[in-house]
Amino acid sequence: MTNRARAAARVTEGGSVGRCVRLALGGVLGLGLLACASAGPQPVPSGPPAPTPVSTPAKSAAASPLREEGVPSLEPCLREVNEAQEATRATPDETGAWLRLATALHEARRLQEAARAAWRAVELEARFETWSTLGRVLTDGDVFMAKGAAVGAYQAYTMAARNATDAGKAARNFLTLAYRDFSLGHDDQALELIEEAGRLAPSDPLVPFDRAQVLSVAGRRDEARAAAEKALTLLDTQTQSQTPADPALAGVQAIAAAILGGEPVARPGLMVAGELLPERFWARPPVRGHSLALEIDPETDRFFPLLPTVALRLAVPTTWAHAMKATDKAIHLRLAAPEGEAVLLAELTVFPLRSERFDLRHAAEAGRQGAAGPRAEVSPLRPVEREKGLAYWFSATDGTVDPQAPAEGQHRYLWQAFAYVRPFVLSATFLANRQDAGTEAAVLALLRSFDVFALATAAGPDPAGP
Repeated sequence: MTNRARAAARVTEGGSVGRCVRLALGGVLGLGLLACASAGPQPVPSGPPAPTPVSTPAKSAAASPLREEGVPSLEPCLREVNEAQEATRATPDETGAWLRLATALHEARRLQEAARAAWRAVELEARFETWSTLGRVLTDGDVFMAKGAAVGAYQAYTMAARNATDAGKAARNFLTLAYRDFSLGHDDQALELIEEAGRLAPSDPLVPFDRAQVLSVAGRRDEARAAAEKALTLLDTQTQSQTPADPALAGVQAIAAAILGGEPVARPGLMVAGELLPERFWARPPVRGHSLALEIDPETDRFFPLLPTVALRLAVPTTWAHAMKATDKAIHLRLAAPEGEAVLLAELTVFPLRSERFDLRHAAEAGRQGAAGPRAEVSPLRPVEREKGLAYWFSATDGTVDPQAPAEGQHRYLWQAFAYVRPFVLSATFLANRQDAGTEAAVLALLRSFDVFALATAAGPDPAGP
């Protein structure tokens, strides 16, 4: 039994897969398995795939002032999302409608929503296509490995394999998950998954080909050459018998021959944490997005998201150094200017409009603008005497105080900000030790970078709790 299989067995012990599995969805930081393209599983490539541009009429790009230069428009994806959402409203118990929505949301990089739609499809009909779709969403991203989504994706693909009529497709699912491990340097995990794929489809050339790449990067050159030679043999046999050619095998021959000749293979690259993001969550390249932890409620057996942790830390759109802590009620950020002594603390909370914790006067104004999409309202910066509670709460971890926390009374300037997406509100409190343009710019950059819907759904089934 592989390490991942053992982990999956632990989380499912004593109950159904749906009731006990803990899944986490990774933020998409540069590998884009499904960027407005085919939703099929992919083999391990020899290098990071290039972003897939989205075809958009010229007037669409000109009409959107928020689009960054060189950032492909997601408007075609969003149109498909809207149409798929209408289909689920018209036929809420139709599995195909939810699969379409999950795929559309995945392509639009709205991963937390895609996972919920995919899980709904599994609830309606647990079959190969539904489990595979859920697995693909959970496999997408670079930070998910540390959050447990690897186990969730493995379980989804295992359930897909049990319901598969085509063992080859089930094997390709495991190769996709192996790619995620390989890209993150988890070579042993990748090899275990490739071995599992080989048990399902021993004649698939991609199995020894992927194995050859992982072994080559790991420095196991003799084993890599043997695997590459086997891949070329299987490829030659399949090429002679298969019509039309499998597009997933394109380039396999050249790369396998290079490995056989002793040439090194590069590990797929990852984006750097903290890299700048575009201003609007729907105007970023299709290979980027947020991450979100997901869990199944043991009482209702329903899929719901938890507060993100690493994701928001990676998405901070500023050169300021940053740290983050999250509780089940709020997210706390601490930012420090690259030069100087400026420090900014932030507390972000998401709750529905019905909650008494929110002043509905702000919601009424935000609601009038909500139809156009997420909109942040930032009040003028105003001085305060002291915000000891916020500063201490942020810096306390397990009863201890962060030694890097600013001294009491240092934070004397406060912003209140609200962002609205029906039917949720993001409330943000920013506390700074100085009032200057750089600090205010950091606040605005943070607000503009957040995927407000992701935050809105991140508070779980009852974000209005005490």
